[in-house]
This record gives sequence, C-alpha cells and structure tokens, in this order.
Amino acid sequence: MKQTRLVAAVLFAVLIVASCVDPTTSVAETQVLTYNGNNEQAGGTAPSAATVYTRGLSVVVLNNIGDYSKAGYNFAGWNDREDGTGLTFAPGASLTIANQDITLYAVWIPHGMSFISNKNSITINSSNSSALGGVVVIPNGVTHIAKAAFKDCTEVTEFIIAPTVVYLGEEAFLSCLALEKINIPSGVQTISNSLFINCFELSTLSLPLTITSIGSFAFQNCKKLLSPGTLPGLKEIKNNAFQYCELLSTIELPEGLSAIGSSAFSSCFALSTVSVPASVTSIGFAAFASCTNLISVTMLGSTPPALDVDSNCFASTHASLQIHVPTPAALTAFQAATGWQVYSANIVTP
Repeated sequence: MKQTRLVAAVLFAVLIVASCVDPTTSVAETQVLTYNGNNEQAGGTAPSAATVYTRGLSVVVLNNIGDYSKAGYNFAGWNDREDGTGLTFAPGASLTIANQDITLYAVWIPHGMSFISNKNSITINSSNSSALGGVVVIPNGVTHIAKAAFKDCTEVTEFIIAPTVVYLGEEAFLSCLALEKINIPSGVQTISNSLFINCFELSTLSLPLTITSIGSFAFQNCKKLLSPGTLPGLKEIKNNAFQYCELLSTIELPEGLSAIGSSAFSSCFALSTVSVPASVTSIGFAAFASCTNLISVTMLGSTPPALDVDSNCFASTHASLQIHVPTPAALTAFQAATGWQVYSANIVTP
C-alpha cells in the first residue's frame, strides 16, 4: 500500500512539472513557487501545491482559495518574505519567476482595519475607531495608508507603522486625541496636509531623514509636541504646519529648505530661538507671529528672504527680539527689504 501511494505521489509531481514547464527546459532552469499561511495556527490549506515553473515565466498570483485563516485577522495578500518586509502581491498580480525558489507568505490585517489589495500594494483605507485602542500595529506588507484612514481613533495611544509603508494620506491620523507616540517609516517622503491635526497628546515623534515636505496644518494643535527632530532633506514647510504647537521649543531648519509657509510656526509659545538657513527664499505671512518667547532669530544668509509688505512675520513676539544677520552689508540689505523694514530696529549684526 505504501509503495502504491509513493508511486501515485511521484506521478502527480510529474504531471505538475509537465503542465508548467516546457519539455525542452532543463531542471536547472526551473524554480518552485510555494504558498504559506504564515501562521502556525492558520486554518485552511494552500491555494496550490508547490509548483515548478520555468525561469522568466510570468504567473498570476492566486487568491486564498484554500481558505487560510487566522483568528482576529483578515487575509490581505502575499509577501515574498516571511516577516512581510519584501514585495507585496495582491491576488491576481503578476509574478515573474526569477532564478531562485519563491515562497509567498500570507499577509494578515487585524480586524478593525479595512483595506484594498491591488497588484503590489495593500492600502488601509478606513478603520473602525470604536474597535481600536491602546497600541495599534500596522503590519508588514501594508504599503499605503489612505486619507482619513484612522481619523477620530480617540482611544489609540500609539501607532507602530510597518517599514513597508511608503505613503500616509491627508488627515490619516486627524483628531486621534489620545495619541502620544508614532513612528514614520523611512520610505515616507512627505508629511501630508492635516496628517496629525488636533493630536493634542502627541509628544514622541520619530520622523525619517527622508522627509522633504511638511504639509499644511500637518501638526496644527499638537500642543505637546517638543520637536520634529533633524530633517536634513526638508525642502518646504507649508502653511500652518506647526501652528499652536505650544510646547515646541526646538526646530532645526536645514540648509536646502527653500520656503516657510504662512503661520507655519505661529503661536509656538515655547520657541525662543530660530536659525534660518541661507537657502530660504520666502517666508509666509505671520510665519512666527505670536511666538511670545521668540527672542533670537539668526539669518544665516546675506540675502533677505521675500516677505509680503504687511507680512507680520514676527508680530507679537518677544519685546526684545533680535534678528541677527551675518555682515554689515546684510544689515543694510535687510533693513531696506520689503517686509523687513518694519523690523529695522530689531535687525543687528553679530
């Protein structure tokens, strides 16, 4: 009986190979594709047995037709690494057989998060705010978080975002009132508009060095935020980005930054000193207005950044505010420049 079963198994394997491989192809030119439930307690079976394909062949990734399951999670797609940090494949996506065997591991999304799987992406597009609280983990394999996906998740205190995420949509974490801590993965380059608006408790923020733009209202009303950290690649800070960040005491503006938007730092009451790099060419209306403790601004360039005639850039700052410029020639240029003239008495050389 055992010998009969063995022969049947061998014949079955031969049939699989024959159906997927050109008969003129050598074994050395083929690879095996396997599906894995990626969970020791997973129910169900693989959508297909391990299958041999010719290198270079494009195959269609299967759906979870074997009904793999994981308690508390929904199946979202596949990833070519067990930890989910590799390439994501949605059911129906194309996969090219390379020069090594491939195992596709199931990606599981916790209940309470809705998602869309498409080709090589998984997007969290909405959430059940009443089902989420405390520390929420966005798992490996997820690539995008859509607009307002976690809006009004008022019981969440921390988001741990997988390194596979490359995009955060506008308002994604708007009004997460209890949120204290969040990390932004290195694949993200833009902090979208209104991303963290009204996250009153947010104090611990880990931004990657890859950030190039901070959107309008991105951190408005993050009253406990102390600093966004060092962002050497930052090119622009848009309107109202840090407005009403009342405890923001440190901001490092890198060389390469070109624009500071209107009201970008207005009403940051703890901010006392700012250095503006020479690369900045424009500063918007009321950019530092009502920073009541702002006493020292150092302009590192000799050319005055453009201001509006009635810019109110430093309105209602500290009564002893000094704006430091690098040279006597720069002093003359700043005191004569549009928008800077109103601060002539505050502009000094070292």
